[in-house]
Amino acid sequence: MTMAATLTIRELGKTYPAAGGRPSVTVLDGVSFEVAAGSIVSVVGLNGSGKTTLLRIIAGLEPPSQGSIRIDGRPPVPGGSDGIGLVSQDVALLPWRTVRDNIALGLELKGLPAARRAELAREYEEAFGLADWSNRYPKELSGGMRQKAAIARTLAAGPGVVLMDEPFSALDCQTRNRMQAFLLDVWAKRRVTILFVTHNIEEAALLSDRIVVITPKPGRVEEIVPVALPRPRLRTDTAVNMLRSRIFETLGRLGRDGR
Repeated sequence: MTMAATLTIRELGKTYPAAGGRPSVTVLDGVSFEVAAGSIVSVVGLNGSGKTTLLRIIAGLEPPSQGSIRIDGRPPVPGGSDGIGLVSQDVALLPWRTVRDNIALGLELKGLPAARRAELAREYEEAFGLADWSNRYPKELSGGMRQKAAIARTLAAGPGVVLMDEPFSALDCQTRNRMQAFLLDVWAKRRVTILFVTHNIEEAALLSDRIVVITPKPGRVEEIVPVALPRPRLRTDTAVNMLRSRIFETLGRLGRDGR
């Protein structure tokens, strides 16, 4: 397993050039923050603030227009980095592969021998409560089980940093709550570094060590809010509700100001 890594973002910007008679569009402008090794940092912002674009750039799926990204002081590999894992809201399990084969996909792409892939896949099945579903296909799983398999697949590949793009947004409320608790349990045992994008302010308050608030287009860092609350946190905790209200008020002001 790869050790958790520190993610450092400095003055990151993204501008799409003019095309087809349309003007150029700046999506991100001067974004800077750090995700310490073994911590969870959430990014929140209104629609169109460039949160998904930010993750795609960090993952090496598209280039920045300016600025730098470092994983433990080194730039990520263009076109996708071995040290970065990505979990998206659409899950993207391969429908023709079983749960076990989906979990082993990243290991297969890394060239691990079949016996070692199977061994590691079994370990993650057990750890994620998927052992009884190892020979099932994605269509046979609930939404929560599919997302568990997707997270297992990402972590099995041993990334130093895990990027999560609204991974629970398509789930119903109860399943989402369970998956938040599940993610915190996985994090507590493995201390992976997580950058978590969400529209759900309560989710950010429950999960995060810090919350980065991004302005509407172009996305800039408006505020970085430390979350010095012990875990586990309850939705009914006064401190959680105060934090949620603070972030909500900031986003409301940004929406009114149009920035």
